[in-house]
Amino acid sequence: MPRYRERVVWEGSCAPLEDLLRGLAPAERPVFLRAGAHTILAWSPDRVLEGRVRPQARKGSRARPWPRGAAAAFEAACSRMDEEDWIPADPQAPAGCGWYGHLGFEAGHLFEAWPWVPPGGVWLPDLCLGRYRQAVLREDGGRARLLVAVPDPRPARERWEKLRRRPVAPPVPVEPLLKAQGSRRAWIEAVRRLQEWIAAGELYQANLARFFEGESPDDPAGLFRHLLHRCRPAHAAFWRDGRGRALLSCSPELFLEVRGDLLETRPIKGTAPRRSDPGADATERRQLETSSKERAELTMIVDMARNDLGRVACPGSVAVPDPGSVRSLPGVHHREAVVRARWDPGRGLRRLLAASFPPASVTGAPKIRALEAIATLEGRARGAFCGSFLYWRPGAEARGRATVLIRTLEAAGRRLRLGVGAGIVWDSEAGREWEETLWKAASLFPALRGEEALA
Repeated sequence: MPRYRERVVWEGSCAPLEDLLRGLAPAERPVFLRAGAHTILAWSPDRVLEGRVRPQARKGSRARPWPRGAAAAFEAACSRMDEEDWIPADPQAPAGCGWYGHLGFEAGHLFEAWPWVPPGGVWLPDLCLGRYRQAVLREDGGRARLLVAVPDPRPARERWEKLRRRPVAPPVPVEPLLKAQGSRRAWIEAVRRLQEWIAAGELYQANLARFFEGESPDDPAGLFRHLLHRCRPAHAAFWRDGRGRALLSCSPELFLEVRGDLLETRPIKGTAPRRSDPGADATERRQLETSSKERAELTMIVDMARNDLGRVACPGSVAVPDPGSVRSLPGVHHREAVVRARWDPGRGLRRLLAASFPPASVTGAPKIRALEAIATLEGRARGAFCGSFLYWRPGAEARGRATVLIRTLEAAGRRLRLGVGAGIVWDSEAGREWEETLWKAASLFPALRGEEALA
């Protein structure tokens, strides 16, 4: 079994890692992750596995006519992870050296069967996973450590010294021009059809998405830095390669966290806008706190999250320490719950994802019927949006972290795409749900809200 022992080879203070991110070349495949009070910057993976998910050759059953997907890159990555044992320098650190990457929404075909839809353009691969054996872990106070899991740390140390001594330019506001795809009328019609299916008892809730597109900026790392300062997200992520592709995520939602045998997910459902007037803002928060509709939406998703974790958890270990509390972010208020469980980390990343991906909060209830409805009404692949950015450190002291890719930009081929969505239930007001998608988009780019700019 390959064993990778992580070591601290430098310790000191440094500028915020999002400021230093721009000093890494695209060919170095930099990744950035915010995990609460820590940020992580890694570069130059020694192994990269990426690809598309394709329908399996065998046909589906009569009950489920759509075949599941297959991706050689995913199977190869999981096989390698299962064979590796990583020994961390600090087992309590939220991340460090290990595997980083992303799964697009359509990677869910690896685990579930639902209708296949056209890709809707050339964007990021359905999945990309890289093994990074050097990373910098920085606390919000400025203390940082260079971690390596290679026999010779000198190249990593030399690269880090050049990077941290590089002059940091002041942030420059970047506001790409994005245009909505699809009409309000089409959105309202899709909501109506969903509510017909809900009224017929076919499902209880589904997440309906729409998109904005525009020209990608020359400097996606600079745009990401600008968005971090604006949004101050708890779970930000950035990925870039040498082929003009990038992922910029300011997600508020934690999909999965693994700390040894502890599993946790924090689904979000329920949104209200921030207002510039303190009194109006307090009213929006209070209405979200007391809304029976929003509570019911989150309750359904919590039940799904409990069921998903229960598929890999130790019997009787699934618990809900917080069924729902309101969190206030710079652009919106959200309702967030906490679900926890115990599991055997030796079961590996593949089994964990097979039990829980795509995330419950961006699909619906029940999940399979919601996925069918999403494919029918949206008609094209979501791409990275509603997928997940993840970190995974295999071994006896397994550690993992995965965010839901909402508030996320996907850049490829000089194009930029932003997805937003809303949870639809039987008593949803289509106009209100349309407005909710604008609040979410405007938390990144206030101009998308039109005349009602958010605070």
